Amino acid sequence: MNTTIWTARITVFLYLTGMGLRLTGNRPRLAKAVWTIGFLMLIAHVAAAFHFIHHWSHTAAWVRTAEQTEQRLGWYCGGGIWFNYLFLVIWGIDVLLLWSKIRPSKVLTIMQTYLAFIVVNATAVFGPIWWIPVMIVTGIILGLLIARTSQAPTWNDR
Repeated sequence: MNTTIWTARITVFLYLTGMGLRLTGNRPRLAKAVWTIGFLMLIAHVAAAFHFIHHWSHTAAWVRTAEQTEQRLGWYCGGGIWFNYLFLVIWGIDVLLLWSKIRPSKVLTIMQTYLAFIVVNATAVFGPIWWIPVMIVTGIILGLLIARTSQAPTWNDR
């Protein structure tokens, strides 16, 4: 369980760092590296969760998600697991687009909005209680930065 928790924390840290670098336009090569390593850490987190907690069972993952959702929000529903899978796929597509230099801006804006929404909400809902105010502030900052750019910024290596 400890491996799963720490891979989640590192993934969130790398996501926020990569997004911050990206949205501010500072150090684009570093932003690419952090973003890509963050995605690889997400894969490690999913593998750790399925290995150590769910024993490679989607059903067990669904049940655990439902139990956590019921504990935190009051209703038994494991459907959130599908949003996690979608998060993994979208971040992966974004990394592929990043390295291919294909950057369709409207699609990126939608993708980045989804990623930010999931990171902020999942961390606030399923993380430690003290993360709630941290993620509220983080969500506001990400929202303001995304709104300021009016579209997802490019990853150009200036």
